[in-house]
Amino acid sequence: MEYCYDCGIELTKENSNKEHIPARNLYNGYPEEYKQNRITINACIECNHKYSKIDQEIRDAIGIMNDVDPNQQEVTRQAVKSILRRNNWKERVEQNENGNVVSVSFSYEELRQLHIKNFKGLFYKTFGQPVPDNYEIEIVSDGDEEYEHLIKVAQVMHDYINSFNDWKPSGHKDVFMYDIKTMAVNSEGNIDHDDNLDNSLAVVGILVYHQKLSAVVVAAKKDYLETIKNKYQ
Repeated sequence: MEYCYDCGIELTKENSNKEHIPARNLYNGYPEEYKQNRITINACIECNHKYSKIDQEIRDAIGIMNDVDPNQQEVTRQAVKSILRRNNWKERVEQNENGNVVSVSFSYEELRQLHIKNFKGLFYKTFGQPVPDNYEIEIVSDGDEEYEHLIKVAQVMHDYINSFNDWKPSGHKDVFMYDIKTMAVNSEGNIDHDDNLDNSLAVVGILVYHQKLSAVVVAAKKDYLETIKNKYQ
């Protein structure tokens, strides 16, 4: 029996689709070897379409941050085209007195939604089920620097993930890499990894896009999530 990675409904031939983690537009212009072994997971048609309207936001951010990487030229070209095509492009693009672009703003909420979408997909791939209903998701991504207590939480989670040194790509690591691990309390009262999701208090994922943009996502049982937040207030 298969379920949608996002909403959790049972899938049938009539309502099923495939979701790419991350979106295919992040690979545009890259050689074919960069596109091998990309992650796809089960999705219902409704959830698949829900994100298609905002899937370009991460692509656009990556394209604007391009530091003359030749593999990213197509991503950058499409990012500029996408931004200028929108009605609010003048509000998003800041220019100096000479008319040169000095900054571009992005929808932080849309970036958060896409990070959570990708985390949910990786959760499903890793554990074979959607994120349980008794878990809440918290995210700390690039741009959250003003929330000091969240940055402290993110650093603890980042150090925890790095201790495993078990990064995995979707396609090529230069486009997208991630790690996702459970957190449980061992017999000595310390945080440790447990392969059994039922024994875990939280699942932590770190997502890295084009080695430029990253997010730490935590899905935790509600009481434990509050404990984490309060500890680093």
